[in-house]
Amino acid sequence: MKNKHLVYLFLLVLALGVLSRYDWPFRRFFQTRLVRLDASEVDWISVQSPTGFDLQLNNTENGWVAIQDAQNYRAADSSVLAWMQTLLDLKSIRRVAEKEAFMLDSALTVQLRARTGRIFKLKIGKSIAWNEGRACPVEIDPHVGRYWTSGDLYGMLFPKPQQFRQKGLWKWPSRAIRGLFFAMDTLKIAYTRDASGQWLENQNVVQDSAAFAQWLRTLDELNATPFADNFDPATHPGARMAQLQVASQADTAQLDLYHVQRPELPEQWSDFPDHRPLHARYFLHSSQNPGNYFAITDTALLRRFLGGPLPLLPQWNTRKQ
Repeated sequence: MKNKHLVYLFLLVLALGVLSRYDWPFRRFFQTRLVRLDASEVDWISVQSPTGFDLQLNNTENGWVAIQDAQNYRAADSSVLAWMQTLLDLKSIRRVAEKEAFMLDSALTVQLRARTGRIFKLKIGKSIAWNEGRACPVEIDPHVGRYWTSGDLYGMLFPKPQQFRQKGLWKWPSRAIRGLFFAMDTLKIAYTRDASGQWLENQNVVQDSAAFAQWLRTLDELNATPFADNFDPATHPGARMAQLQVASQADTAQLDLYHVQRPELPEQWSDFPDHRPLHARYFLHSSQNPGNYFAITDTALLRRFLGGPLPLLPQWNTRKQ
């Protein structure tokens, strides 16, 4: 080989090395996101499952709203964005071969609409074992391509009942509570926890600390009460019977306790998979979860809560008449 050929070969190898450092379109086709869309651009998402259980998400002025199981509810924005980012971060492994295309026959159909009006449509098949992990076949439109993507995307995106709904009245366990305030009629009680861990009632030391600690644990049960989708305080003027504050070290939840004489039962009971809240007469609302109301379906729990160290039970017995 002549010297000039060696020079040409060296220059060719050098050129290929330089060119390989650039992010060329054919490399992006397999190594970067297949859905060219940012989460901030999406204002509507639809997921249709092969079983008929569907989900819609709408980005409104007040945040994301989910339409699921014939009900609308305020969705937790952080949960929606994390779920959507999984979809937007799709990366391809390789193309789906023709003999593998049948795996998209029973697929999820996902549509995303950008604020510009452009709609991205995907079909996502069930996952299979793949190199010690999982992989899903995905058909992407308008790219008009079918690709294998890593992970169980089908399982992660399959609609689940009320999956985006923020649960709970506050976000911390009873052991993290540092302050409580109750107001019912003319009665006001404040409980605070000092630096030593001792509880004070209106600045006086709580005498039976063990009973008080046991009573505090009822707040965890209260924090797990079910949603009350049939309750609207506007239709029950004067229903608010007490106000509460539950404080942690860093935050405070403002709560309203409502009591209605007779619950209003909906015409379509089948729209409510859990019938217990339909018969409830006591409801809670929290500033930590402003888009939802909660039904106290266990009156024994309410009695334990109001009748623990609090002298609120007599007032409650009077108010409920």
